[in-house]
Amino acid sequence: MPSFEANVGRVTSSAEELMSYLFYQTHLENHLAGFEYRQRMLEHWKIPSGSSVLEIGCGQGEFTVCLADAVGRVVAVDPAPAGWGTPCVIESQKYLAASPIGSRITFINDTAPNYVLSLRQGTPRFDYVLLCHCVWFLEKPHLLQELMETLQPWTRSVLIAEFSFSTSMPAAFPHVLAAQYNNTVEALLSDREEWNIRSPLTPSQMTQAGERAGFRLASHKTITPGEKNREGSREVRMLLKAKEFENERQLVEQRHGPRIALMLNGLKDAVAASVQRLGGGGIEAVRDMDVWLAKFDVTSNAL
Repeated sequence: MPSFEANVGRVTSSAEELMSYLFYQTHLENHLAGFEYRQRMLEHWKIPSGSSVLEIGCGQGEFTVCLADAVGRVVAVDPAPAGWGTPCVIESQKYLAASPIGSRITFINDTAPNYVLSLRQGTPRFDYVLLCHCVWFLEKPHLLQELMETLQPWTRSVLIAEFSFSTSMPAAFPHVLAAQYNNTVEALLSDREEWNIRSPLTPSQMTQAGERAGFRLASHKTITPGEKNREGSREVRMLLKAKEFENERQLVEQRHGPRIALMLNGLKDAVAASVQRLGGGGIEAVRDMDVWLAKFDVTSNAL
């Protein structure tokens, strides 16, 4: 069983043990790297054992299981419909709930604002609310500020882990450029629904959203994901190989004209050129960009 040092949530279960609680059957090496990466986040944040935590955008539960191991009780919220995700989010959550650590987790199938607004007066506040790689999945950029405004009465601290739109390694440049492509297309085709990335905000933009919502940036740090984390290579492969991106380019040209389409083609060419500069490894050599870890505290005048 996990143990805790100095009453601070320290990860002591192995990534292999935690991964066995999840509904994964393929790409186990990459999922293992993801667990080790999330455990690094928890070592940085040092959430005290016994804290009450609300996790927003929990998905299949990769971070949820790490939180339950290191901290204790977790309420994990995700609005995924039945059948969504690979593996299916709902089935994955059921599998995790039946695991040895499942009794520490309460899954809520709803949007975060709906869940928070449903809390009754007198319900204890959460010590921490955590958003791990879900800000970019928000349907619209302004929703981060609205979400934090909704959260403000129910927590003192919000923790955010999101890609930083920057990198300390040339091998991650393709990921940064692919994210910029997605950001541009989202601005031009705001009604598209094919892709997960809808609101790729920068750390500065996330900070501004938090400040407008009544929080202050208490601390932040940038970390580099491990070599076997594969989000960057997946995004780059989709951009360069998936036919849907060509359909998007054509739609952009129809709506905004050939000059804007030319700019979009230039971004795609920049991604391809940055991959070529990595040598024979190709897309598989693409690394994830750096990740921004931030802690926001409610401002004193908002308490």
